[in-house]
Amino acid sequence: MSVAKVEYLFSGTLGDAYIALCKIAERARRRPCSLRRLERRPGIDSTIARVARLFPGVEYVEDYLHFETVEAMRDYAFARVGRYVNIFWDRDGRGNEPDDPGDLEFTAFPKFELPDRARQHGRTRIGIQLHSGSQPDSARVLSIPWVVELCRLLSTGDLELLLFGTGAGLSVAEQQALASNSTNRINLTGSTDLLEWMGYLRTLDYLISIDGFAAYFALSQRVPTLVVFREREAVLRMAPEWRSIATCMWPRAIEQTTDGRRWVPLEPRLAASFLLAKLEVSGL
Repeated sequence: MSVAKVEYLFSGTLGDAYIALCKIAERARRRPCSLRRLERRPGIDSTIARVARLFPGVEYVEDYLHFETVEAMRDYAFARVGRYVNIFWDRDGRGNEPDDPGDLEFTAFPKFELPDRARQHGRTRIGIQLHSGSQPDSARVLSIPWVVELCRLLSTGDLELLLFGTGAGLSVAEQQALASNSTNRINLTGSTDLLEWMGYLRTLDYLISIDGFAAYFALSQRVPTLVVFREREAVLRMAPEWRSIATCMWPRAIEQTTDGRRWVPLEPRLAASFLLAKLEVSGL
C-alpha cells in the first residue's frame, strides 16, 4: 500500500524555499512529502523544483497557489497551521507567519550529489555572487566598480576569484567591466546552469553574497560566507550552525544608478584585508 504524501506549504522565492526544504528534509526521509508555494508572482517554480529534487522524499508541486495580496496569502497560511512552513530556522513564525508543525527539525548541513568543480592549481577559491533575488522588486546587486576594485586588490597568484550570477539587470558598461578574465579572476556570469553553479559554490573557501539562496546554500555546505543584509529576518532565518561560519553585515552604502540600486558592502581595501586575514593568505 502506498503512503500518502504529507503536503507542506510555504511562501517566498528560492532562498525561502531552501529554508523550507532544510526543515522538511528529515521528515521526508521517513515519509514522502510534497511542497507547494503560496505566492503573488510566477516564474521560479521550475528552478525551485530542480533544487527540491536533491532532497530525497520531497516532491515539489510547480503549480503554485496564486494570491492577489499578502493579506490573503497570510490568511490562507494561518488557516492551515500544521501544514505551513515559515521562513525561520527555529519554526517560530514570529507573528508574521504560523509556527511550523512540531515534528519538523532543521537540517543544517544536507549532503547532495552535484557536479565536481575542483579548483585549479590548489589555489584558495573566493566566490563573489553579483546579485541575489530573481524578481524585479526583490533583486539586489553588488556595486560592479566595487567588485572590480576588490578583484584588483586580490590579484595574487595564491587566489582564484570566481564571479557568479546570471548577468540579468547589469548595464552594458557593467558587463564590459566584468568581461575580461585576469590570471586569477574567472567570470562565470551567465555561463553556468543551476546545478553547475551550486557545484561551484560548495567548492569555495569563501563566498561574498547579498543574503539569499547563494549564501544559504553555501553555508549549508560549510562554506564561510560574508552575508550582506538589510532585513533582520535574513539573520533570523539562519541556523546557529550557519551563523557560526558566517560574517553578517549591513551594506556600507546603497547607491542609486540609472540601472537600479547597487550595494557596497564595505570599503574595498578593508574587504580585501578581511578576506586575506580570514584565509591566511599574504597580500596587501
